[in-house]
Amino acid sequence: MYGDQPQPAGGYGEPHRANPRNGLGVAALVVAVVAALTFWVPVLGLVLGLVGLVLALVALRRVRRGVANNRGVALAALIVSILAAIAGLVVTALTAWVLWFAADNSGDLQACLDTATTQTQIDACSQQFGDDLLDQLGVQTS
Repeated sequence: MYGDQPQPAGGYGEPHRANPRNGLGVAALVVAVVAALTFWVPVLGLVLGLVGLVLALVALRRVRRGVANNRGVALAALIVSILAAIAGLVVTALTAWVLWFAADNSGDLQACLDTATTQTQIDACSQQFGDDLLDQLGVQTS
């Protein structure tokens, strides 16, 4: 009746093996997924992507040393972190450029708005500013 019970590992003469420590790989994957979901927030997606990247690299090193056994989770975290960091970098750079453009050209917009006396003229100022922005981006306006 009790003969089919599994024997505990690490009996006499066998070395005791510690449980694998997979927490870092799981943490890396969680941070990577959050970074992928928030890449559109300037700076946040980039920072979280880089944090996930570092955690994933450390988790992979632990797998190589035999301390952890979740190589697949760590690799997934590495890939998602890289993609999130790249997307976060693009969004952050684009946001910085748009802010720079707006600051650089706000004087022209303000001067136009100061001389505008009707809603049609105000709309024309806004339209001109938008057209200038699109022109800087290389987008053709009709």
